[in-house]
Amino acid sequence: MTGKEIDTYIELYKKGDQDAFSVIYHETYQNVYYTIYLLTKNKTLIDDYVQDTYVKVIKNINAYKIGTNFKAWISRVAHNLTINALLLQSKEIPVELSSKTEHIFGPSIEPDTKIDKALDNLTGLEKEVFIHLIIEGLSVKETAEIMNVNINRIYYLKKQMEETLKVIFQ
Repeated sequence: MTGKEIDTYIELYKKGDQDAFSVIYHETYQNVYYTIYLLTKNKTLIDDYVQDTYVKVIKNINAYKIGTNFKAWISRVAHNLTINALLLQSKEIPVELSSKTEHIFGPSIEPDTKIDKALDNLTGLEKEVFIHLIIEGLSVKETAEIMNVNINRIYYLKKQMEETLKVIFQ
């Protein structure tokens, strides 16, 4: 879906069309999910922060300027919300799960996919480029906007990422 089409649904949502938000959610969920995944790799936190992101977007939908890039905007909201939550969480006292309480939350999930292997072998910026270009399917220009870097930097990081992945998956 193009940015203009998403903007049309945003306008409909602002006018009270609740079904329009379902379309917006469907079109942006993957961007939000992987933005948060990049920062946490924790399924429970990802689900919580995705929900928090959409609540924040609903409350602040009028802050989005129609005609700009909504996917970049919502990814930035998810990024900022996650960073703030992680900073707040780092100030809290950690609690270890015992074997008696693990059944409530379930065992930790071990990554076992090619995507996880790729992400484990990429640097921070390469990971972000991988998520935006490969997983979310964004363009180089959109990725540059989300990451707030020069488009040439994205091309460079993309080339580095491809070389790293070529070695890993040969």
